[in-house]
Amino acid sequence: FRSEIQQEEEAYPSAVEPQGLPDPPLPRPLPRRWARWKAQALSFALGGLAMLAIGMEGSPGGEASRSTPSSPFRHRIVVLPFEQQGNGEQGRWLSAGLPYLTAWKIDRDPRVYVYPFHRAEAMVEDLPQLVGAADPPLEEVESYLKADWLLRGSVEESPEGGVRARLELYSVDGSQEPRFWEERLEHTDVVGATRRWADRILQRVVPRYPPIHSRLGRFGSTPEALEKFFTARDLAPEDPGRAMELMDQVAELTPDQPPLLFARGWILLEQGRLAEAQVHALRGSRITRDRRLKVIFLSTLGRSEEARRLLQSLPEKLSSDPELWLESLRALSFTGQQATVLAWLDAMPPELRNSWLEAELGLLEAEAASILGDPRRAARARDRATSAARRRGHHGTYALASDSLAGL
Repeated sequence: FRSEIQQEEEAYPSAVEPQGLPDPPLPRPLPRRWARWKAQALSFALGGLAMLAIGMEGSPGGEASRSTPSSPFRHRIVVLPFEQQGNGEQGRWLSAGLPYLTAWKIDRDPRVYVYPFHRAEAMVEDLPQLVGAADPPLEEVESYLKADWLLRGSVEESPEGGVRARLELYSVDGSQEPRFWEERLEHTDVVGATRRWADRILQRVVPRYPPIHSRLGRFGSTPEALEKFFTARDLAPEDPGRAMELMDQVAELTPDQPPLLFARGWILLEQGRLAEAQVHALRGSRITRDRRLKVIFLSTLGRSEEARRLLQSLPEKLSSDPELWLESLRALSFTGQQATVLAWLDAMPPELRNSWLEAELGLLEAEAASILGDPRRAARARDRATSAARRRGHHGTYALASDSLAGL
């Protein structure tokens, strides 16, 4: 199979070259059963080899001759696992072979770095929620900055004969429209389709759209700034002073951008420096085009009614995202708007209150009710938070819920 891959590479020039040879004529049709078996076997083998090649230490060519995966100038593409691929009549292996083979060809381009799912799982939380979402849920800033595209595919029997193959490319942050390539192919031409689709991605997508690292925050000019940014975010809960020093250094290297202002604002809020945090929020609310961040900036500024109207005007998938509500409620709580916190919680749809963030929402409600002198509501909210944390195994949240109100 390795020699077959080499022959195929020699027959068709690399996708890095701007011009490729025209597609060869289709081979003489084989009997349907034999063609299907051969296609499945070939896709199984080549898909497995491509997966291994991607999954070793980066690309088949090795990382020594290429820039590192953390390079901000490279597009990061995540190949979803088999269970997240389309699963038509041809089975998972044939469907999964399509994106893995395409990714293997794309990964040879120095502008791209491909992550197999098992290495990307720790990078971006809740990847399955993002697939196909027109407005993906608001993630932590780090998640926005760690991947650009999700790749998956499907191969199904076609009523007209052969198979109908489909490749899907999704923008993780929702800033670009999803891209789909679909063709009816003979069973023996699936491998050839991956070469054509790799060419299209490299020629039509990669040159037009800068990677998220460059697009958000413009950290690309100095990888050192990006490293300091993440270090500061990690240090913020334990050492906010040192975190802010690093953020100040990042600010000197980069212009004011919404993700940077968002991160700096949260560190300032955690330090109790409300006035400075609101300066960042005001600046961010004026320059951001991301309405999700704008909701949080407005909440920090105390413009809660404006924030709530904007939240309710967002597309349904986004306005029903519990994490966006949680971040906005945290901003309201940090800025002393406890009555608004309770009002927002009362207006929150029940399905969001009972979501996977139930424990965190309960803590916010208990704290707000205690500050406003409603011990009964605080006790009920604390009980809900502890039981939710116990059910979901959030031991840290359970401990917080058990003693967080002792000093109030």
